[in-house]
Amino acid sequence: MHKSNIMQFHSSKRFMIVDNNLVSLMLFKKHFSPHFVSVETANAYGDMLGLLVSGRQPDMILADFDLSQVSGLELLKALKNDRFLQHIPIILMAVNFSERMISSAMQAGASACIMKPLSTADYPSFCKDILNLMEEADTELAPAAMAV
Repeated sequence: MHKSNIMQFHSSKRFMIVDNNLVSLMLFKKHFSPHFVSVETANAYGDMLGLLVSGRQPDMILADFDLSQVSGLELLKALKNDRFLQHIPIILMAVNFSERMISSAMQAGASACIMKPLSTADYPSFCKDILNLMEEADTELAPAAMAV
């Protein structure tokens, strides 16, 4: 199987990141922007809802589990219970996941649970891991289209 160089990955997809840490949002946007047609950021649940109702619906959402207004689990449940948004894959990230948190998130419809980077030096490899997950998901959904 041919494994492409992730730095070559570019998608026509729209990506949204929800995190109450403004430095994290800035770093995520910097690393993801070259790979997507659009990268929206929201630092609160309300901001995310504002983007969603304005018609800026993403193809995937990366959300922090530890948001200030609502937890990532509550965000996940709200989106998965909305018939217009439930199709959007959601990856939850946290600095530390317990088995119970992961189980609850996956049962609620999370696509994945990933450990959030602890230092700014870890952001490039974290973002590459997310891009690899997305590339693998695209390959599984459309293997003929990805054949080289």
